[in-house]
Amino acid sequence: MIRVASALLVACLLTVACSPEEPASILDEGTRFPDAAGVVTEISAQSVQLDDGTTYTISPEVESFTSKEHLVTALLRWKEGWYVHIGLEDDSVVWIAGIGLARADSGQVNYPGVFERMERGHAVFADGTAFMADEGVEAPTEGSEAVAVVDIERDVAVELRGQGAGAG
Repeated sequence: MIRVASALLVACLLTVACSPEEPASILDEGTRFPDAAGVVTEISAQSVQLDDGTTYTISPEVESFTSKEHLVTALLRWKEGWYVHIGLEDDSVVWIAGIGLARADSGQVNYPGVFERMERGHAVFADGTAFMADEGVEAPTEGSEAVAVVDIERDVAVELRGQGAGAG
């Protein structure tokens, strides 16, 4: 009897674990090229406004997470002052990734991680985060620890500090 119950339990767990009904997460898709980026000035469960004045509607299925650690995070966590990347579908926010607190004194946000490669004009990190790179930015050695210095007004990495980038 115990063997039958155990076999049924395992079968149920496998059915649930392998169920195709759960949609894939944006975090499962590799590199995330943002459709919008900026500092949050207002946010609610219905919309988010960035520092350029653009307001986006929030999809009911939005995925909200920390970019580096991929931790699911409450949408309202990205309150005023947070620099975020946004993915859009039909003009609605389907994912929002917290990058870091914007530094008003410098107009920048720093993002540390493992630099993976340059692709389509973006500096791509191993965690999937991608920043548009400013013209002339030197790429660090692939696979090395690096810091992207992002100009929050222009939403571009103006420097990649790391091994091989000339900024050591």
